[in-house]
This record gives sequence, C-alpha cells and structure tokens, in this order.
Amino acid sequence: MAIDTGYVVDTANARIYSDMDTGVWIGPVGTALPSTLGPPGAGFVAAGWLGEDGIDLAIEKDVSDFNALQGGSLIRRKVTKVTQKFTFVCLEETALVLGLVYADQTITVTGTGVAAVASHSISADQAKTVVRAIVVDAIDGDVNDRYALANADLTFTGSVNIANNELRAYTFEATILAGTDATHLTNSPGVTGTP
Repeated sequence: MAIDTGYVVDTANARIYSDMDTGVWIGPVGTALPSTLGPPGAGFVAAGWLGEDGIDLAIEKDVSDFNALQGGSLIRRKVTKVTQKFTFVCLEETALVLGLVYADQTITVTGTGVAAVASHSISADQAKTVVRAIVVDAIDGDVNDRYALANADLTFTGSVNIANNELRAYTFEATILAGTDATHLTNSPGVTGTP
C-alpha cells in the first residue's frame, strides 16, 4: 500500500545551473550586497569565463559523538566545526584574477598599447589570503540561484600551468567567514511556491 505524502514529483524543479549569465562577481569588502536578483551592482567585477566543472558549494561539518557508559550508547552529538566554501576555476588571465592569485600584490603597468607590460612581485609574502565581497549567480533559464557574501576569504589553491594542451586555469576557494552577512536568494518555483 502506497503512502500518500501529498507531494507529486515535478521535473520542472530539477535544475541545471549553467546558462551564460552564470558567474562569480568580486568586489571590495564593504561593497553593498544585492538584495534582489537584479545585476550585482556597482563595485562588483565579473571573474570572467569559469571552468566547465562549475561552481561548487561545500558545507563541511565536523561532528563529535558523545557516548554514555551504559552500553556505549550514543546520547549526544555536537557540531564542533563548520566550513562553508565555494570552489571555482577562473579561465581568464586578468588583473583581477592575477591580483587574487598573488595575494593582492600591486600590479604595475608601464607603456601603452602593444608595448604595455604589467609586472608584480611573486616573491613577496604569499602567506596570506585575500578577503572580498562575492556574488555567485547560478542561472537556469528564468531561475536565478544567488549567493551574496559580504566577507569571504578568497584563496588561490592550485598551480599555474604552462602547457600547450590545456587552458591556463586558476582555482580559488571562497570561504564564508563567521559573523558575516551571507545570503542565499532564489526565485526557483519549487522554493517560492509560485508556478
């Protein structure tokens, strides 16, 4: 005998977030976060083309179990550590991306036009991370799934490849810092309850 849960499955609620407007926008800490699903707003700069594996949100929790003497019974569980982080790969080599790769080292440009040369220190202190405001937009047709982070620790975690058989790619982790304004916005009909 089937149990009636009152819910009917709906394939329209199954999302594939990868439309052309999907992306990551980065701005200085203090940039006003969007409270709607419109453009991210002044101060945010697009990270550009992203790697085909997409944008991953990992929510990691360390949980401790507490057992009693009697029978070794589990009587409590406690979350002792929570980390929420986005991982994404930038495919464009821009001043924004290289500035993040080299932990905010100043980029100096001399010359103009085709004679312009940019330089920055890669031996300077790299034992630091970069903190930024970040907006992540995942788009599937008319559905926008947005994460707006006021204060994320943005760390380059990969290697810089030099090869003739692959695109140069820059892998970043954006970790949400505790006590920061971090909001998830969506107009997904399965969440809003509107057809």
